[in-house]
Amino acid sequence: MLYPLSLVYSKIVLYKLQRDEKRQSKAAVPVISIGNIVSGGSGKTPLTISLVRMLSEAGIKAAISHRGYKGRYEHSLHIVRGSEGLLDSAAELGDEAYMLATQLPDTPVAVGKNRKLAVLALLKRYPETRVVVLDDALQNRKLYHDLDLVSFNLEQGLGNGWTIPAGYLREPLSSLKRNFVAVINSKAAEPDFEVLREKLKARCDRVFCARALPLGLLSPSGDPIALESVRKAALISAIASPGSFEALARQMGLNISKHFIFVDHYNYQDKNEILKITQWCREQQITRLICTQKDLMKLELHKELRALLAYIPIRLQFEDREALKQVVLGVVENGLMSPIGTEF
Repeated sequence: MLYPLSLVYSKIVLYKLQRDEKRQSKAAVPVISIGNIVSGGSGKTPLTISLVRMLSEAGIKAAISHRGYKGRYEHSLHIVRGSEGLLDSAAELGDEAYMLATQLPDTPVAVGKNRKLAVLALLKRYPETRVVVLDDALQNRKLYHDLDLVSFNLEQGLGNGWTIPAGYLREPLSSLKRNFVAVINSKAAEPDFEVLREKLKARCDRVFCARALPLGLLSPSGDPIALESVRKAALISAIASPGSFEALARQMGLNISKHFIFVDHYNYQDKNEILKITQWCREQQITRLICTQKDLMKLELHKELRALLAYIPIRLQFEDREALKQVVLGVVENGLMSPIGTEF
């Protein structure tokens, strides 16, 4: 019944993208966009972190632009770097922007939805910047992208292949271009990438796959926690794919009694709710309340939870990391050598 509405939605999206592409601005340095075409989490921020680390290994100074979704600076502009990032909370920067600022302390992060303004500010303050990475910007075509990386989660896949509201695609599959780079990630122990990889190869020339590997269990201060010491655990998350997080925790051998699931980007500011969760954990003799790294930054603000909290950091392990790295470096080097006809 919703399919006709999806057709209307697709036409509107394609019109907007085509309109924006006709009046694009081009930055004075190469711009790499990381985004997705699904209305939910697909691993964009871990991919951004991996990409910036690849650039850093090659001695290339990068900067990041992030919208700062639901943060204080989403509709303005704010730049953080290193210890400056710790002066703002996750609620102010937005959880993903805060995670980028703290995970990549040597990389400046501009927070604000106006990407052109963000790039201008970054290049003015940090003139040594050689490339700007836009996190979650595939649908923002007002700024020219020298490279588009499109992130997919294996467990979610493409759904029924339809756009909102009949499916959960933010753009029709026809919007994928041959020169886009598709990256599939999975939290499964032994992921089978082949079906989704073949579907994406029909539309994108380059498809890479990666496992999201857990790096153990850590306390809020970053100290390792022995898994055998966790007799009984509960999970808490506010992410787009809570099922994949739960599957990852169970793969690690954790005894999970309950999963407190909240909507993506939930701010955990309801004190009564936090008190109820804390009380339940005490009554059920829960030894650890385990969250994602994205959730940790907001949950650790509640003193009553700190003694229980633990989190599972992850990193992407690519099947062919070096090949992806060469694609990215090639774009940066070619962009710097070619003549630049820019508006700014």
